[in-house]
Amino acid sequence: MFTKNLKLIATIFGAIAPLLSAPHELKIQLGHSSGVRSVAFSPDGKYALSGSQDKTLKLWDVASGKELRALIGHSDYVLSVAFSPDGKYALSGSRDRTLKLWDVSSGKEVRTMSGHFRPLHIIQRIINRIYGKKAGMADGHFYGVSSVAFSPDGKHALSGSYDGTIKYWNALTGELIYSAVVTREGGSFAWIPEGFLSGSEKLAREMVYILDGMKVVDTDQLLDAYYRPDIVTAKAGGKT
Repeated sequence: MFTKNLKLIATIFGAIAPLLSAPHELKIQLGHSSGVRSVAFSPDGKYALSGSQDKTLKLWDVASGKELRALIGHSDYVLSVAFSPDGKYALSGSRDRTLKLWDVSSGKEVRTMSGHFRPLHIIQRIINRIYGKKAGMADGHFYGVSSVAFSPDGKHALSGSYDGTIKYWNALTGELIYSAVVTREGGSFAWIPEGFLSGSEKLAREMVYILDGMKVVDTDQLLDAYYRPDIVTAKAGGKT
């Protein structure tokens, strides 16, 4: 739609965002070979980033509408993109279950971050620890990463996934700091890769209805060993 200021508004799968301001000339940027799922401006407004179902990100010069480079590395739809606060890096989330950090100036991938899996898998891992077994699942994303964002200082990243989890990352190292889920009733539950849990103890007990073969796991044993909100909070604050 057009306004009196000739602003182009793009509706992308239900998300409406200001895309381009053009008082005298309307520029339409073409280059992806399939649908665009996410767009973002650089902090200075000079560049735009797009993520597409063609598995690529593209960097655009806003003033000229020219494509500057393609960022290639995902193996499935790119669902979300974001610029770092200083504009030097880009973050992308994909249906391939990964986040990727990119150097904007070169277009090169800096690192891949993975860690979305079904929330109860962490409980299975704890059970495996209690009984001295090796965990059987991979630390990979279980479903696509639908949303990504940088912290204001650019040192951390958040991801949201179709697996129902939110994950907090060290953007500088790619380390997964913690994962969290929120229930429909408003309860919350968090865990760190070391296996320690935090959140509502009542909710924790409700979640731990898991069988280990033919043996019912002792919930009290599980919580006594791994329900440690102090450790989870300390790691989330960068103190461990």
